[in-house]
Amino acid sequence: MGDDGLDAAVGAIALVDHHVHPALATELSHGELEELITESDRPVPPGTTRFDSQLGIAIRRWCCPVLGLPASAPAQAYVDRRRELGAARVTRRLLRAAGVSQLLIDTGYLRDGMLGLAAMAEAAAAGVAEVVRLESVAEQAIVAGDGSATGFAERFRAALWERTTAACGVKSIAAYRFGLDLDPRAPAAAEVASAAGGWRRQIDAGGIVRVTDPVLLRFLLWAGVDRGLPVQIHTGFGDPDVDLSRSDPLLLRGFCELTQERAVPLMLLHCYPLPPAGRISRPRLPARLHRRRPGHQPCGRPCPRGRGGIARAGAVRQGPVLLRRLGPARASLPRCPAVAAGHRPGARRVGGIG
Repeated sequence: MGDDGLDAAVGAIALVDHHVHPALATELSHGELEELITESDRPVPPGTTRFDSQLGIAIRRWCCPVLGLPASAPAQAYVDRRRELGAARVTRRLLRAAGVSQLLIDTGYLRDGMLGLAAMAEAAAAGVAEVVRLESVAEQAIVAGDGSATGFAERFRAALWERTTAACGVKSIAAYRFGLDLDPRAPAAAEVASAAGGWRRQIDAGGIVRVTDPVLLRFLLWAGVDRGLPVQIHTGFGDPDVDLSRSDPLLLRGFCELTQERAVPLMLLHCYPLPPAGRISRPRLPARLHRRRPGHQPCGRPCPRGRGGIARAGAVRQGPVLLRRLGPARASLPRCPAVAAGHRPGARRVGGIG
């Protein structure tokens, strides 16, 4: 098959985006849109804007044509065009142009104006499934019922099982809340009750309801494994409060080894900028991590144009490490993301952002 034939074949593959946050349905000002281009809390250098970043340049290159503008049109023209079309039409156009057949949506981070699951499905003309964030469930369970520390573990497990009845997976953001340098072993029941008691006292003293105790974060991870659904774990780069030295996926080696016999899929999200992450699984599991040259896929081919080009521009960046799958012990990323590698034949796994 020649390059043209390969590009056409790749263009016909529907994508599965495994790490999605809901889209905003509200109209955005120029300033609000720029703030959403970055996860940094620092001002941009004088004389520049967020649209001068690599992501900003990519938005102008790939999103402008979908909205009827020339590729790489000026940032102000892009903002004006969004306002002219309206938020609903912009969202539908961009999502549908991505060629995505399934969105796996993390509902743990929500803000006013975000679309719900049904609205995301309609806007994208795609299937959707929920990924439940473990920390969000815990923060509801600690204040639910009688609010007792001794009953926290039972309330959390009951709430998690209920929340994930129709979910496709769970997710941990322990890297944000403490770091991945956790004791990999499951904590004892007495440890969990003691840690929950300390958390409850902080809340009663006026503290925010935010789980940060390493014992509780370990408990949540192991409860996620017990649930039997795929477990996504944030690693690497993220918001300003993440410490890269403590979000290195290599820190999860002990946890991965201890949970191996459970045959529960573990997916390490992002991993950027920590390329050795794939080595975690090499002693026992054939996982691989790919990097690429700018404008190229991991196999070295130029990024295809045409159908789904916008999604591919983001999808072929450094992807996640899939450590395990349910079923036979074969867990690896594809040699090239142009080859199907999702949870079903014909689906391609997309590198997540944020």
